[in-house]
Amino acid sequence: MGIIVKGKPDLPSARALARAPRQVALVLQLLFLPSFAYPSGAPLCSTRPGHGTRTSLGYSWTIEKTSDGGATISFSGGTYAGMSVVASRGGFYDLPAELQERSCDSGPQFTHEDSAAKTLPMGIKWFNKEDRAGSVRFDGVIAESYSRYQTLNPITINVDAGTDGSGDPPPTASPDDSAADHRFSLPLFVALPTAALITSYMAVAE
Repeated sequence: MGIIVKGKPDLPSARALARAPRQVALVLQLLFLPSFAYPSGAPLCSTRPGHGTRTSLGYSWTIEKTSDGGATISFSGGTYAGMSVVASRGGFYDLPAELQERSCDSGPQFTHEDSAAKTLPMGIKWFNKEDRAGSVRFDGVIAESYSRYQTLNPITINVDAGTDGSGDPPPTASPDDSAADHRFSLPLFVALPTAALITSYMAVAE
């Protein structure tokens, strides 16, 4: 009868066991962090992404004052994944669907709604919510991807007081009257047969 000799099982060392949780955590972070970095907007009231490398990516912006005491912010530079712009006061309005506004103690902010690719150029409207003259500072950052972003040069403008004193954004443009008329007019393929029936009825009635 043979003798079976059993050796000691190869057990992981204490050092390997200590490293395992950290390694698992690192793998999970690398897998999930990019998808959760900016899916629903930048950090509240911040223009620091907290991820990726800051570099020049060719994005630019300009801000022009408007006659009603507001301003128009214009962006250019191609596609981007996320952005954050904070003003020292006032408010933003008529934002495109891919952007959202947030209220901060330091001033208004707008940022992206999701991390899908978006296209520049784009224009954003700012209004003088406080209806007072003076300086307004704008800070911004645009992320091309999770790994790269560009900090925009801060811009400060001096604005006039609001024109109506209401503190509300200007009303959006009303639809063209002629378009409204067309909206309520009958199509020809309905109007012409209807007119013919009315004429025939009147002829029979006579």
